[in-house]
Amino acid sequence: MIVYISGTYQISIHSYRPKEIKCYNCNASSQIIVEKKVSVYHLMYIPISPYKTKNIFTCTSCNNEFEPKDLKSENKTYYKNFKSKKWIPIWLFSGVIIILFGIGYFAVNQIKKNEEKLSKLTNGDQTQIIQYETDNGNYTTLRTIKITSDFVWLNYNEYEIEKYDFIYQIGGEGNYSTDTVKVDIKIIKELFKQGKVKKIYPIK
Repeated sequence: MIVYISGTYQISIHSYRPKEIKCYNCNASSQIIVEKKVSVYHLMYIPISPYKTKNIFTCTSCNNEFEPKDLKSENKTYYKNFKSKKWIPIWLFSGVIIILFGIGYFAVNQIKKNEEKLSKLTNGDQTQIIQYETDNGNYTTLRTIKITSDFVWLNYNEYEIEKYDFIYQIGGEGNYSTDTVKVDIKIIKELFKQGKVKKIYPIK
């Protein structure tokens, strides 16, 4: 059995049997079924987004199919009315809605995480280690000495490392500068906003 993870399919969202239209092939009347069909991108058969609508006319008498372009002039007015009758159902945008919801949830969750980290910094122990990503994409740490509502006094780690998983390798006591630097806490908060801060923990 073949399972298609992604692809397209077509679904009928509206159908009607008009009396006004005759089949141009067999001339039968009241035998035409008009369907508005929507082509949809899907992922695991969950509709992501419609990309095309099409109206199909099928004669139940001779099984002939034809499109609006094949309509006779006297039926053009009816077709225009039919075109405007049915909106595309909202559930055909389920995938887009789920994706947008997921992005929103992730963004809110990330903000909460940053707020929790900032709370640990401003309300926690005075001496803490801040692990963060530098502007060049490496990782290093800061050691706080004193924290107030406006400023942080800290020691910079003199080393950086390319992979965050190995940041513990540069966490030794001797790797920190002996000079204490006074930094506006707004700079630290900006690191939080940028998602640069990875972890905060007190020095044991």
